Amino acid sequence: MYTKQNTTRHARVLAVCIVFFCTFSTTSSYNFDRFYSLLPEWLKQFKTGQGVAEYSYARLDSKPSMYGVADVVELAYSVGGSIWAEVAWNANDFADMLNSFQEAETGKYKKRYTLQYWEHGTAFAIASLKLLNKTSLYPLHFLQDVSSKEKLYWFLDTCDWSEVWSGSHQIAGIPAVVIMNGTLPYDNYWEDYFSYLEKYVSPKTGFWGRELAPLLPKLFEMGGATHMYWVYHARGQPLLYPKQIVDSTLALQQSNGLYGSGVPYCRDLDGMFDSYTASIQSGGYRKEDVMQAMKKTMDTIEIVMNDEKQLFEQYTNTHHLAGVVQAAAYGCKILRNCTGVAATWRSALDVVPWM
Repeated sequence: MYTKQNTTRHARVLAVCIVFFCTFSTTSSYNFDRFYSLLPEWLKQFKTGQGVAEYSYARLDSKPSMYGVADVVELAYSVGGSIWAEVAWNANDFADMLNSFQEAETGKYKKRYTLQYWEHGTAFAIASLKLLNKTSLYPLHFLQDVSSKEKLYWFLDTCDWSEVWSGSHQIAGIPAVVIMNGTLPYDNYWEDYFSYLEKYVSPKTGFWGRELAPLLPKLFEMGGATHMYWVYHARGQPLLYPKQIVDSTLALQQSNGLYGSGVPYCRDLDGMFDSYTASIQSGGYRKEDVMQAMKKTMDTIEIVMNDEKQLFEQYTNTHHLAGVVQAAAYGCKILRNCTGVAATWRSALDVVPWM
């Protein structure tokens, strides 16, 4: 259960993190210069007009979408260089475009093309604005829906726990917004939120699953848990079952290093983030296994991202490429062995708890 006495636990987690990070080294290296040279041409496929911030989520679409614009911002932030320089220089245009999707009455952000709940898109738009050092145009009135323990628990009870990967967009999206907004809906919000989550977390896996979730692939549970872990991480809140998270996550890795079929994207960031963060919090549990697994994931990511054919044929929407870029940036940060342009890539998760 979450208590105010967890402050000491937070300090211990930080101390272990510092030791764990500083003692790991690797001899292999990764280079994404080829990908970076192809990226401007790839991005052109998603331009929808003459405006600098007009990007679609789907390739060759005629209208800009909230996800397309947000993906470009987060992607550009991580790869840096001239691509980020152009976005940052035109930050007002990108912020205006993002805020054009916000509803004045509720503060929610509208979306197109994706099946995610509105909480995901709203958290993502606000995260992208934060990377631009910008804010929402209208007040976030929807936070009134979680402005007491009774309201918060009613909201969490009605979230989609049957398919926890999608449902986690609701469960963790609003808390991510609370973090970025900087204002609590009510005084004991965080104590109540973590108490609720820890009532339902599985002691066998460290993941969450209710109703139909036990019948679904564990990959769904890992993908869902990641969104909650981002909130835990941003708040400095210790995980309850970190060793079980390491075991459960590594068991899902495939022989090619990825955590699912097809090309790498968000779920591969999930696998690296979950196993590494949980290993840190358990004093370096299975440290070498975690690092070898991360290197295996990065081996495949490097090959796919630098392959022009796969880049243009397999990545047909902005969110999947934004996901794999975040995965690569995170791997570069932890392994500290990327060369060329990727040596200065940044993980957006260091700044915002959502993507």
